[in-house]
Amino acid sequence: MRFRVLSPTLLAIVAGLTGSVRIDAATVAERDEHFQAVQSLIERDIKASGERQKDDFIAAKYPDAQWCEMALSWFYADRMRSAETDAAKQSQLNGQVDALGKQLQAQLEKSPEALPEVVRGLMKGSGNQMLRLVNDLARAINPNDPPPLVGKDLPKDEKERRNFLVRSICEQATKDFKAMAVKVKAFEEGPEKAIADLDEKDPKFQKVGQEAAQMRWEAAKILYQAHIVLREVITRGEEFSIDPGPANAFWQATLKEHLAWLSSWDYVWGDNFIPLKTYVNILLAEAVRQKLPNITADDIEGELYKVVDTDLKPYSQQIRDQLTDYQMTAWAAILRWHLELGTDKDLKRGREAWTQLKERLKSGLNLRLNAPEHRSAVLAECYILAARIYAAKKDTNNASALLAEVSSAKLSQLSGNAKNWIAALNKGGGGESKVEWGVAPVAQDPEQALGVGKAFIQQANNTPEIAQARAYYLRAAIMLRNGILGLTNSAYEDKFVKFGPEVYERYAYALYKLDMRFHCAIAAEEGLRSISSRIPDKPSSAAPNPWRGKDGKWNEDGKAVSTLVQNGLRYASMLYSRAQGTGVQRLYDDAIELVKKISPEDAGKGLEWNQIVFKLGENDFEGGIELARAYAKKYPEENYRAFGVITDARMRKFDAAEVRLKSDPSAKAEMDKVADDLIKASEAMITTLGAKKDKTEEELKALSSAESALVFMLIKRGQYADVIAKLGADYWKHPPPEDLSSRMLQSLATALAKAQDADQKWKKDAAALVAAFPAQKSAYEIFERQRPRFKDEDNIRTVRNAGKALARVFQNVANQSEIFKAAGGPESDKMPAVSEAAKRAMADLIEPDLGAESDPRTILFMANLLYDMDEKSRSGRLYELFMRSLENDADMKRFKLDPKSTLDQVEAVVGQRPEFKGDWANVRTLLEDSPGLKESRAKGLPKEQWGPDQTPVDYMRAAIALREFKGKLEKARTVIGAEGYKRITEVLAEFEKTVNTLAQDVRVKTRLAEFYRDSGKSEEARKIYIDLIAYDPDDPQFAAALVDQVIEDLKGGKVVPKEQLDKARGIAINLREGAGKELVQYWQAQTQIFELSFAMNDLKPINNTLRTMRVAKSDISQDLVAPAARPDGKIKGDDKRVRRAKNANAKSLAERFLAVFAYTGVQEKPTFRIEEVSDANGKPWVLFIDIEAPKMVGNVVENAEGTETVVFLPEGESTLAEAKPPGDAKPQEAKPDDATPAPEPAKPVQQGGAK
Repeated sequence: MRFRVLSPTLLAIVAGLTGSVRIDAATVAERDEHFQAVQSLIERDIKASGERQKDDFIAAKYPDAQWCEMALSWFYADRMRSAETDAAKQSQLNGQVDALGKQLQAQLEKSPEALPEVVRGLMKGSGNQMLRLVNDLARAINPNDPPPLVGKDLPKDEKERRNFLVRSICEQATKDFKAMAVKVKAFEEGPEKAIADLDEKDPKFQKVGQEAAQMRWEAAKILYQAHIVLREVITRGEEFSIDPGPANAFWQATLKEHLAWLSSWDYVWGDNFIPLKTYVNILLAEAVRQKLPNITADDIEGELYKVVDTDLKPYSQQIRDQLTDYQMTAWAAILRWHLELGTDKDLKRGREAWTQLKERLKSGLNLRLNAPEHRSAVLAECYILAARIYAAKKDTNNASALLAEVSSAKLSQLSGNAKNWIAALNKGGGGESKVEWGVAPVAQDPEQALGVGKAFIQQANNTPEIAQARAYYLRAAIMLRNGILGLTNSAYEDKFVKFGPEVYERYAYALYKLDMRFHCAIAAEEGLRSISSRIPDKPSSAAPNPWRGKDGKWNEDGKAVSTLVQNGLRYASMLYSRAQGTGVQRLYDDAIELVKKISPEDAGKGLEWNQIVFKLGENDFEGGIELARAYAKKYPEENYRAFGVITDARMRKFDAAEVRLKSDPSAKAEMDKVADDLIKASEAMITTLGAKKDKTEEELKALSSAESALVFMLIKRGQYADVIAKLGADYWKHPPPEDLSSRMLQSLATALAKAQDADQKWKKDAAALVAAFPAQKSAYEIFERQRPRFKDEDNIRTVRNAGKALARVFQNVANQSEIFKAAGGPESDKMPAVSEAAKRAMADLIEPDLGAESDPRTILFMANLLYDMDEKSRSGRLYELFMRSLENDADMKRFKLDPKSTLDQVEAVVGQRPEFKGDWANVRTLLEDSPGLKESRAKGLPKEQWGPDQTPVDYMRAAIALREFKGKLEKARTVIGAEGYKRITEVLAEFEKTVNTLAQDVRVKTRLAEFYRDSGKSEEARKIYIDLIAYDPDDPQFAAALVDQVIEDLKGGKVVPKEQLDKARGIAINLREGAGKELVQYWQAQTQIFELSFAMNDLKPINNTLRTMRVAKSDISQDLVAPAARPDGKIKGDDKRVRRAKNANAKSLAERFLAVFAYTGVQEKPTFRIEEVSDANGKPWVLFIDIEAPKMVGNVVENAEGTETVVFLPEGESTLAEAKPPGDAKPQEAKPDDATPAPEPAKPVQQGGAK
């Protein structure tokens, strides 16, 4: 809120002064200015100052201030109630919000002109309480963030605030929807009944129909907005320290009460009004998740598909754009819904939905991923959701490829989210990557592999933690290795020119970062060899060099070739200088020969240049300078390049002497000489080139190098303003070489920091802060553009340190702008933009460099800052780091080893009072198993035979029970007494932390095991499952893993006792019988039963079951399948004897299933075979084909809708459908000539309001 004059008391608060300053109440203008000042403090949730200023405002006795006083009291109570942890005070604030809000709202509806303008403005901006609550909660939990690994150790007040927000949203949504429902029912009984007998074309019918649909849309929107965050609370609220119970209860009650009504809205009005249909069916999808009766997933999915299938061509462009937004919302809802439901069937449907969306993007849905618009952000959200669906089904490659597409879309609002999802899906150390490195590579689309590999490299370059960075480099190398293999596949031959050189270059670079020096030199040489084979000996217009233009210079694709040439020489030379032997000599000679053909200009001179680089790399500055001078003399055309490296060497030599000066006074003379040489040479170069009008690129770089040297000396002399002026945007249009560029970025950051420290006007004068900010912001923008250029580790480190210095500048700006914003006065209207920009710059500069060694407080601060900025996906990595700082929890380890001792100590304090013994016993039994329970459980006895203790350890329930126990203690604190209450709460505080840590430990391990399992890292998953099975052997998920462990032991040659085999088979039988419609679980369990039965030499059930399957024509090849191509009027569908494998897991299970037929004593024969077939585009497919069927071919054809599809038919069979006689074609419905403006109904409702 903007305001001009700051009240004296508020000024004292903002400036940090003490004492009270009297406000002289006078005019209405002063009243309004003071009102806005207080409102600003309350908006920023500054509780103490806001309350004091509110009271000062009331005490000031402004003219006609009754409504102003009431509005501020209402606004204060509403803003502060979500942060209030005292139940009594919170209840009081809730009462004030309700009572005062009713009075204000009534007056606003009755006679708004009676309210002061500032009050009307406040009510207008804050009237939608529910939406504000939703936004507040969204700052803590966001649908597009990677899952956090922390939350349990949030401050108590923050946890309670989040849970209060959930309850408040539920209450507000109930209240708002109830009020809107009254209006809808009144309209139903009134105007809607009045038009029942009117003709559909009657204007009155049209008008009322539009109003009816619009009113229902407004009602549905209330619940839809609440659902945005509450669905996340239900899905993963516990990860954010939010109890999902209230949200679940709210939707259970609300949807159960209104399910029929909402369904009728969609049935009667939805098809004619897309916005209503979208919102209602998203809500009905939640009803499916809540397992309410009389509603099915197929029905709701069909209705959502009606939204996305609506033809928008008849509408005007303006209407079309609005409806496209709703269609994209529906696409995202379909994907997220299937992901939330999480069954194999739903994940399959989610992938099918994604495939359809991709087809739409190719055939008419005009959306760009790399764009800042909202609909592009929703498209990016769909990419991320699709990636998560793929990841859930072990397909990390496709998941990472989709995320890489979003992360490379720099204009996308979710680019940062995608990068952090890549990190989240590939988190952990390098252990699993090392295992993957040893696995045979798999050919992959080079374009996709390059995108993912570059994303990993970027993550590695931005990760200061060495082990994590190495893991990212290794993953990049694995992905790029697959891309190189893909380059040898004829299906991707056409991609070599554009992507091949960069794939090789990035692969060699990743190996170089992994210190695999032989490997990187060999990889680079192999890339050069592949490029060389594609360059004619004598290029011509008929047979051109694909990487050079007609002028002989590198074209856009050739830039990667040039980089590979230079790095290839570097790697080979580096290896040659450090190792001896015939092999190394040959590799070095071969590299030179290849470079002579590919880039002759880099051959002779390039080798000599490398020697200069090596000298400087060894800090032999004088030697490097001498070689550079000789190089320039031998190759005069390289004079400018040599000048740049000499300039850099002199600056580095100066720095080294400056460090030595602390212990060696003689270094001063060396510094003076180097400075003189540096300035003299630079000024001479500037004089030579400055007057020249048309400069070459080399001359411009030399000029930048000369200017850089002078800047270097300005920094040394403390002339910071001159440095900032010289290093502006114009300087970076032609940046100097990498070493000099990193040094200049450091100089720019240093100059800004020193200048800010030297001149403190910005702390007192808002105008001075605003005046300095453009140069600071420009520096940040320069920094962000230049930072990705750097490849050398030393330069990366230099730039990283410069970023920290620059971040401190923006931290100061952000803090001071908040003060000026609260204070008002001149320039205060500019402070919000300055503050927001400064915070974003600070986050961008600090966050990439935080690692495990960083202060946990800094990590948490930056994570929270990113959340507040709606950059919560980036904060996921930081919360993961924060979690790691708490991993070595001694109390948790001690409890696991000896729970009884800890529980006895706590019980000695909290369990002595008789009125609490029962509640404490309930908590304790959830944290400790009695000996009898352990023994009975180990014997496999049913629960009713366990004895008195039939409640096994459950850390999740224990955490909840402990919270409830503390709540009862709070209510009885008066009875307990102050000292007794204090003693009990102190003990429980530490104990509760341990219990919460135990619960979080189980949750995290469970999720990690699922991730490893679905990613194909079965060994890693198995290790975790063994630990989890010890915690809860009755969990079905853990039990299935236990059975697989037994089977793995059998395959490994271990002798497994018959009793253990029998028990494992019994578990598998129970899993099969309890699978229901979960087909993957069913066939996994059935296959386990076969394998265990054979191990037990029990063949009869195997033969009987296989015989039954053959007769019923029902086996794994019929169930674990993807949708087939369906026939239409133009093409045939898939041959009935072929079925597409659902996924890689389906193939794996089917292979195990077919292996059963090879068991000795099995009489049945396989009824299908597994084949891998590539379609006409080279895409591989896994097929289940009937055993007697002929060879199948994948035909790429266009169906009746014009969509390219693949049809599998016997070799030689036509794909064309047989002609059908004309007859039953139905006439197309008439389309409206034009559409009414959204969100009004696009078409009139039918007679009587029924379909």
